Amino acid sequence: GAAHAHEENIGRVLLDRAYAFAGMHERFKFERENTDAFAQALAMGRGLIVVSAHVGNWELAAHTLATLNTTQIKVPINLVWFRNESGQQDKHLTRVSGEQPYNIIDSRDPMQASIDMVNALKRGEIVAIHGDRYTGNAVSVPFLGSDALFPSGPYVVAANTGAPVLWVFANRLGFCSYSLRVVGPRLLQYRSRKTRTEDLKTWTAEYARELERRVKEFPLQWHNFYPFWG
Repeated sequence: GAAHAHEENIGRVLLDRAYAFAGMHERFKFERENTDAFAQALAMGRGLIVVSAHVGNWELAAHTLATLNTTQIKVPINLVWFRNESGQQDKHLTRVSGEQPYNIIDSRDPMQASIDMVNALKRGEIVAIHGDRYTGNAVSVPFLGSDALFPSGPYVVAANTGAPVLWVFANRLGFCSYSLRVVGPRLLQYRSRKTRTEDLKTWTAEYARELERRVKEFPLQWHNFYPFWG
């Protein structure tokens, strides 16, 4: 049934992660769409916000970001996520990213995380964050037939700093074969102080529609295991 197929798909993604964590990146093949946008966005000199999702294999997307980061001096990647106490996340990311410098911004304190994101962007660095799970500010937008809460934090930071935004999706096509799709870059600017709330909802809804397209195309690859519609 559908549940068995979903479990089987998760198992395949986990196997691919194991290959990545073991440093066997050469096993993977990517069909790339708009990946030139990465260098284009970095060339603006404002830092870069990369929004991914729990669809497919975001760890491999992180590795691919490192391979696309071809500037003479590697630009540090700051990953915004819930940091555990075991340090296993750091070890896994070191294996995935290789020599690519990175830092973890702990999302358990949303206010401090926002400050760290802004500071990283001011240094011209990359900030990578999931767009389908919120820990701080969120807005309700349509998603797969009903309203759901999505984080607005990435778009608040983008509008306040002028940093470009990329949406990145890495979906499994077959054994060690992935589609890497990049949407953007987007430059977000409030129309006025009065429209800030409306603007944030518009930008968040655009991301939700893009995610919806990916989930419909790869319905067994959205690995989000909690009551998303509240």
